[in-house]
Amino acid sequence: MSGIRGAAAAVLVLAIGLMFTPAPHASAQQRTLTPGQAETLIAPAVVLIETPFAFGSGVVVGPRQIMMNAHVVRPHDQVRVTFSNGDVRTNVVVKAWDLLADMVILELKSDAPVAPLPIVDHSSYPVGTEVYSIGYPGLPDGSHPLTVMNGKITGFRTWPALGIEYVESNIAVMGGMSGGALITATGQLIAFNEWSLNGTSAVNPSAVDVAARLQAELAGQDVDHLGKRFPEAVGAIQNHQSFTLLDSLDEAFFVVPSIFTGTALIELQAPGAAWVGFVWDDGTVLDSAESEEAGMLTLSLEIPALGMPIYVVVAQATDEAGTFVISSTAALSLIADSDDRQVITKSQLVWGQADIPFDRDIFVVPLEKGQRLGVAVDSLLVDQFVAVEFNDGTMELLEWDDDSGGGVWGLNPLLQFTAPVTGDYLLVIGGLLDSSTGGYIANISITAAAGAVSPTFSGTLPTDGIALAVWGGGQIDEVLAAGHLVGCEVSSFWVSESGAMIGYLAGAPAFVNAQVISLYPQQIPPQTPMLVNCGA
Repeated sequence: MSGIRGAAAAVLVLAIGLMFTPAPHASAQQRTLTPGQAETLIAPAVVLIETPFAFGSGVVVGPRQIMMNAHVVRPHDQVRVTFSNGDVRTNVVVKAWDLLADMVILELKSDAPVAPLPIVDHSSYPVGTEVYSIGYPGLPDGSHPLTVMNGKITGFRTWPALGIEYVESNIAVMGGMSGGALITATGQLIAFNEWSLNGTSAVNPSAVDVAARLQAELAGQDVDHLGKRFPEAVGAIQNHQSFTLLDSLDEAFFVVPSIFTGTALIELQAPGAAWVGFVWDDGTVLDSAESEEAGMLTLSLEIPALGMPIYVVVAQATDEAGTFVISSTAALSLIADSDDRQVITKSQLVWGQADIPFDRDIFVVPLEKGQRLGVAVDSLLVDQFVAVEFNDGTMELLEWDDDSGGGVWGLNPLLQFTAPVTGDYLLVIGGLLDSSTGGYIANISITAAAGAVSPTFSGTLPTDGIALAVWGGGQIDEVLAAGHLVGCEVSSFWVSESGAMIGYLAGAPAFVNAQVISLYPQQIPPQTPMLVNCGA
């Protein structure tokens, strides 16, 4: 993230050419630009974005449209925009959200004082192409000067779950520059600054790849399957309320409204060992209290006019359900987490989100003895872990994984678990860093037999059409589940055997698929090439 947040992920901004039809920069297209010319002709379309809590960069992509990263804005729905000529726009609203790809669209009330940047397909520019990175780095003196840095394209990588390709460059993304423009030396916008790797290079999402997602969001489609997942309040804002925690995995989250100023005094009546803390949106614990037995916990916090909500987090150490009573001088709202305690009874794709710091999503999975549970989780923003626990009076951790699944960053968790007894198991999906927030996709498979589960294919699968991919290893039904994870509903696939292609038709009787079933009675081995048909 950029600015105050200070993490590696940062502001991400996109251009949607089909929707906004930006006017081309004729002069930029006719010649190679020096850094000075790029600063004069292109840089004014990159703007400084500020909220009460963070700052970053954005790109003008239409007469009134600006694209940027969702995590910098959230939980606000308005920002301050400053153009390089000094023009300042306040209360610029967020028009659409894509919380899985970490994207938002801002809309100005009147036209921007600069022409929008045109975008081009990154695939037209090979490794070694000269590029410029433009944005507003934060300097030690607190200033944010508009900056142009030059370098080259060093490679490409793909996030299969969303079909987004990333352009790698040797220009590190400095805090505050993230979300700015990555342009060619002729002034064409091909990607947006986002991830800095090891302080020496960057991984930037392709403009044309993310354009379709944002265009769909503006058209009213919920492409991330998450809606507008702010931390949402349940019921009335109250100074005094009771709630129940089910076990040691359970948590309660409250929010102190951003308009509150003064001393927030919390008193928590706990039925057993418990912890309560004030937490900022970046995961910083501002004050906390804990006890190893039942009783009253008290903490207070002087809250200035931050314009930023403060969270109150409550957790318990016992594995038995307990009722808590919380009282506060600041009226609190209980935060809804629509992911928690969903019951998963069959193989499916789950779209979820780490809503606030310390959030762990708990799913209930009823399993019979011998049934196998496979879980693969993919995320752009959150380095997650997955775990299976069982409560037979004392919570027992049965399985855990953090990065066996690889993925675009090599950090995806992949878990395989066979139920030792019949019962309700708790599947935990959480961030390894307590400050991590963002959307994720969980591919959950429940099968009767033991075997491997693969999180995805090597190679990009389309949502419709035929593609060649390499299978990561696993049973036939997992081919279908893994395709679903990356947006491909597999209707059929073919493998090569002794020089001949043999096929599998999803949903067909066993005799139709007898050749494939006979060839792979246990599992299809890793690194098996497949011709996969997505869609009807």
